[in-house]
Amino acid sequence: MTRRTRRLSVALTISLVAGMLSFGTFANPASAATQVTTNSCQNSATGTFTDINFTHTGAATPNPAVLGIDTVTLTGATVSADFPSAVLVAGYNLGLLTTGLNTIPGTMDITILGSNTVEATQTFAGLAISGTTTITDPDGTPGTGDETGTPLTVTVGLPSSTWTPTGGPIGLSDGGSLTTASVAGGLVSVNFTCVPGTSLPAGCVADPLTDCTSASPSPALAFDSVVVNAPPTAPVCSGTAVSVGAGQATTVDLNALCSDVNGNIDGASYAVGATAPAAGTLAIAGGIATYTNTNVLATSDSFSYTVADTTTPTPMVSTEVTVTITILGNLCDATLSACSLNQIITVTVTGAALTLEQTGQFVTMSPVTLNGAPQVSTGAINQMTVTNSRGDLVGWTVSGYVTDLATSAGPHTDPDGPGPLPPVPDCGFLVGTADALCIPGDDLGWTPSAAVAHVQINGDVAVVTPGPSHATNGADWLAQLVAAGPAGVNGLGGLAENNVLCSAAAGTDGGTFTCDAALYLGVPASAGAGTYSGALVLTLL
Repeated sequence: MTRRTRRLSVALTISLVAGMLSFGTFANPASAATQVTTNSCQNSATGTFTDINFTHTGAATPNPAVLGIDTVTLTGATVSADFPSAVLVAGYNLGLLTTGLNTIPGTMDITILGSNTVEATQTFAGLAISGTTTITDPDGTPGTGDETGTPLTVTVGLPSSTWTPTGGPIGLSDGGSLTTASVAGGLVSVNFTCVPGTSLPAGCVADPLTDCTSASPSPALAFDSVVVNAPPTAPVCSGTAVSVGAGQATTVDLNALCSDVNGNIDGASYAVGATAPAAGTLAIAGGIATYTNTNVLATSDSFSYTVADTTTPTPMVSTEVTVTITILGNLCDATLSACSLNQIITVTVTGAALTLEQTGQFVTMSPVTLNGAPQVSTGAINQMTVTNSRGDLVGWTVSGYVTDLATSAGPHTDPDGPGPLPPVPDCGFLVGTADALCIPGDDLGWTPSAAVAHVQINGDVAVVTPGPSHATNGADWLAQLVAAGPAGVNGLGGLAENNVLCSAAAGTDGGTFTCDAALYLGVPASAGAGTYSGALVLTLL
């Protein structure tokens, strides 16, 4: 018996560590209620670790649930496992299984984790597992290498369970397991203690076996989740204090003073409460209260208000709160003691125009002497100045594109027609009719720069951002063109697309700004001699 027990321990070491409970290789979850989780499992036979995949399924209802009202029930929950055939063959070779049909029983203790639940964890103990496998051995002699077995698939059903929400979404996930496998009629039992995570070192697999000596636990993803909504509650509003000049008006945004955890405030239901203003008039529209002082001798006033939500069939109404008003009067009596008056200072800032200005119209690039290899010509755009006096705080962008560049003798069209501007070439690269007297616009790259040009004083928030650079310098750009070869590098985009030169975001876009860019033009080795011209079109929007 001692010898047999020792041999059985070896058998279990080979079969189980080699993947007896390697629960298959599964695809990504098929639905929100299915999740495959890798577990690090240690078996009691040898103490070694193996990575095992557990597939959890189940449906939690109701979804969504209402906090404090609903209890969530998990039904149809299962845990699935695939036992690989190599394990079964090893058991046969060690005398634990026979040829033909074999039944392998066992039990599992399954733990489910619940996030944002009162229960936190629930363990279902002693769940029976059972599967069958058919062993084939053509030569009838174990261990000769011709033995095969059919995979053993086990699916364990969990009883229904209830989970009590505590607030926030509920997630139900793999919390680990204890599996007991019984072999040879229960003569040998081996426990597998599993926790979500992976065995260490990395690369532990079931077939072929890579021994692992430690575990790396990690949280498991939820196999089902439930949205938990707040119960119906009335809106909550707060009071505030404002001031207004005598005979003048002020507004109070009641929307900013009220909230509802259910997010269903009825914005048309704001109403004056039991306290109405005594020294002025009040109008409420769309949650904006407009108070106008009519009694210039009064020093204070107030009003209360409520708002309802859209709960059906009966809307829920907020508690009444008060807005206090200080009236900054125009008369005080200093007969007996000093008195003070307040004067309200207002200033009107009027918006004007948004303009774009350049210091010149012509850009001369550095000359290139043909030498039988591609080269780069460098230069810089004429400085652009953006003056934004609109005051609308919507932001702006300067972007640009370049046409192809051609000599006067090259084949091109001149879409802008005759006039003071040089021709705007289209050398036909897109239709395959280009020749050596044309340089594609896509061979031009740039490095934008930008700066705030106006004098900044306290309170100035202006910021300008240069657009993305194509290269750090001419040599870098030429290297990119050489690496790309005939396929080309997307520079300023030719006639096809705009590139951002500079921009200012909404709220930081007012003032005067300068935008510049260094230019790099790749000149093909096959280019003909001549003066090439093209148009760099810069647009402010």
